[in-house]
Amino acid sequence: MLRNKLHQIHQLVTRWLSTRPGLAEAAPAAPPDADLFVSRTLVAAQAAALGVFGVAFAFLIQVYDPSDRAAICDASVEGSCGPGRECRAGVCVAQSEVDKPFCAIGGACDEQCECTGACEQGVCVEAPVRSAACDDPDTRLLIAELVKKHEQCTQKVGSFVGCSAPDIREFLLDNPRFKKIEQTFPDVTLLTFPPGKPAPRLPYSETRGQRGGWPDKKTREFYASRLRAAVPAFQQAQHILIFGRASATDNEVEDFTFAQSRVSLAHQLIVEESGKDTASRTRIGAKILEFSLGGRSELKFAEVAAKQDLRIVPYRSQELRDLLRAVDRQRSGKLVESERAALEERINRSVTIVAITCQGAAPASHGAP
Repeated sequence: MLRNKLHQIHQLVTRWLSTRPGLAEAAPAAPPDADLFVSRTLVAAQAAALGVFGVAFAFLIQVYDPSDRAAICDASVEGSCGPGRECRAGVCVAQSEVDKPFCAIGGACDEQCECTGACEQGVCVEAPVRSAACDDPDTRLLIAELVKKHEQCTQKVGSFVGCSAPDIREFLLDNPRFKKIEQTFPDVTLLTFPPGKPAPRLPYSETRGQRGGWPDKKTREFYASRLRAAVPAFQQAQHILIFGRASATDNEVEDFTFAQSRVSLAHQLIVEESGKDTASRTRIGAKILEFSLGGRSELKFAEVAAKQDLRIVPYRSQELRDLLRAVDRQRSGKLVESERAALEERINRSVTIVAITCQGAAPASHGAP
């Protein structure tokens, strides 16, 4: 009834306006009843949809926790998931209840943390290192050759990392005495790296400082915390040898370049941790001999596990835990062969640091590269 009355009033007003010059064009035509009904229906539907969306959004705000970073963690950095969780294949999962944080070398050790060395009088210390294998004539000869070759290359291109891959292969990789350096010297440190890190060539956004590169601050601090145990050996050494590697691919040049970038980062970490002033850092830098091996000189996991006093310095705590457990399985004969290939790929994305503490070894005469 009301709708009919309104329609009649609308018709009377329209007729009256049509008798007034200049007003007929200004008066809009009444929309048909069907159009009015459709418009009102659409408005009502949109309002209902917005209401449903608002309720859903409010619910999500209540249940979503920004600290829950499931499926978005970064396995190349330390602490990507926060306390009590670990990053596995890009997903944060609950850490095993038996896992404890690692005790700092030189820090307190108790039931609340896991000491990777020996817990003596409540302090986590490194296990005693055997005397250096300096009596082997072949090893002493190779050290002398390394020093000489490094000085020649430094004079030529500024650093051994700049020598071509064929030069290094001819001099070092094909040298039958080379393996003795890593296998027989007691103070050896293995730094491991995630795939593709550090990038030999930074993206444009990173070089412009718009975005932080790798390693981030927390990962770099984790590297440093594990490397500090080697500082006394670095300070006492006549030479510090750095051998950079990459997991082997079909691209030998790229493998060599990745090894170079890892050597450079290791050099920075050693110098930063071993000296707190310019003079001490210069002294440490002068001892360093850098060699980029690429993917042609592969480490074997059985050889790594057999070295009782090897110091492992990975890029995150979970990587350290994984490698230590794999070493235990290898030593106890429980390592599954299907694991070996993946483990060897991981340990060859690495840098091996050897502190040469032989008395009477010829000192390096070059400056810090």
